[in-house]
Amino acid sequence: MQSAIRNARKQAIETAKAAEVAPRLIRAKDAVVIMGSRQVVRDCEAAGWLSAKVRRHRLTLYAVADLNVCADRIDRGEYPKK
Repeated sequence: MQSAIRNARKQAIETAKAAEVAPRLIRAKDAVVIMGSRQVVRDCEAAGWLSAKVRRHRLTLYAVADLNVCADRIDRGEYPKK
């Protein structure tokens, strides 16, 4: 009986973990981690590759999809021109 309950709990936990949703917007400090440096993020913004979806006093949010596109372009050998 207890082993069945344990198995059910494990299954429920695994299902919950699989259902976690990745964030669509991330903070500027996390964007810097993804892109490698602040300057790369600034250069991508200056070139028009990246734009903040939310820009407030102490909060800047970028779309993860936009960051992935920028990272893919840099991986292909492009670098944003100012």
